[in-house]
Amino acid sequence: MRTITYTLCLLLCLATACSVEQKENVDVRSSHPDGSIKEALYFGDEADTLREFYPSGKLKIQGLQIDSLRDGTWKSWYETGQQWSEKRYEMGLEIGKYVVYHPTGNVYIQGQYRQGEKKGSWYFYDQNGMLVKEVNFDEQD
Repeated sequence: MRTITYTLCLLLCLATACSVEQKENVDVRSSHPDGSIKEALYFGDEADTLREFYPSGKLKIQGLQIDSLRDGTWKSWYETGQQWSEKRYEMGLEIGKYVVYHPTGNVYIQGQYRQGEKKGSWYFYDQNGMLVKEVNFDEQD
């Protein structure tokens, strides 16, 4: 019985320490008028995660930062939870595939970035998934 009590106390202490540690690793950057978190920075060992929230508390935007520069994959969502967009960064510059979605989940915009600039053909679709426009950024002056 003493072993079970000791084990439970140890687990409770560990759980409490972990929750306190997590709270210390968060910087609330801004709040909504009702006091709920609008933007918070969660500190990590190598990169920090920036999260922005809707007033409802649902996640709006999330991505990594290194030395205050966007890095890695950044995603955003509509308040419904449907993904809104996805873009990659490398030390603050947009790189690779960029996709924006309609609230229905169909692709709205699809293109590529190279070193922070739009490159190649970008495609624009209507809500039903039909291509409505193509723009080639390599051919523009």
